[in-house]
Amino acid sequence: MSNLLGVLETCLYVDAFERACPFYDQILGLNSIFRDQRLCAYDVGGRGVLLLFLRGGSLETVKLHGGTLPPHDGHGPVHMAFSIAAGELAAWEERLADAKAASNGRAAARAFTSAIPTGTCSNWRRRDCGRDIRTFRTPARRHHA
Repeated sequence: MSNLLGVLETCLYVDAFERACPFYDQILGLNSIFRDQRLCAYDVGGRGVLLLFLRGGSLETVKLHGGTLPPHDGHGPVHMAFSIAAGELAAWEERLADAKAASNGRAAARAFTSAIPTGTCSNWRRRDCGRDIRTFRTPARRHHA
């Protein structure tokens, strides 16, 4: 059986790029790799892509050079998480507090799933049009031969 290697893309739907994009550009420091009137795509550590779609902007099939994208949209509260290095938790907490991204809570992430390494903790932040943004502090993983 083939195995999944990770999550390649995560989509969020925003009401206004002028409110959402500065948070991802300036506060989180993500690099935009594509922008148009309905989509802003960000590289996330060279391992994935965060897609911000303008809410209501993708209700029709989009024809591209290489094919088509079906209609999609989203509403309501959503959740996502970014991984950070274990030693950078305090710096990220300060950075997000300075950006007025209020803390919603903190949890030992291992309580949710055994797939997350022991020692991982997460911080929940409310920012960007009501989205919960979660940062994970993960300990170094041991590599097995």
